[in-house]
Amino acid sequence: MRSYAVNSPEAVNRLLALAALADGHVSKVELEALEAAGAEATGAPGAVMRGVLHGLCEDLMMADPLHWDGIIRLDSETLGTLFDEVQDPELRMSALRLGLRVAHADQHLHEVESQLLLDAMSRWGMLDAEPAPLSAEKS
Repeated sequence: MRSYAVNSPEAVNRLLALAALADGHVSKVELEALEAAGAEATGAPGAVMRGVLHGLCEDLMMADPLHWDGIIRLDSETLGTLFDEVQDPELRMSALRLGLRVAHADQHLHEVESQLLLDAMSRWGMLDAEPAPLSAEKS
């Protein structure tokens, strides 16, 4: 799997592309949502997202070309490396929000898509925090 600079548009766009590809079924509406999300997250033109998507597809096919069944099956170490390329907290939140939008663009959130987002949240320590109080306590 190729690597990108930390917090680069390519690193963020790859996570968004993973959200679109995770279930192995990419519709036209998901591709449109993906390109819009990439532009919103990074300000990069659509050509950057298309290049990242193309590169990701190449990497996935090279990783295990004989067992490609459409659903992305990356080991936790590889996924962790990809998640670690986005370290800025604001970019992480944006990637999660937009990744959910991309994954749900077809009006169906597949288990594999939601697991990818949960894995990102877990890697980034977002599931470990104490919940905020629902209301301020009065003294």
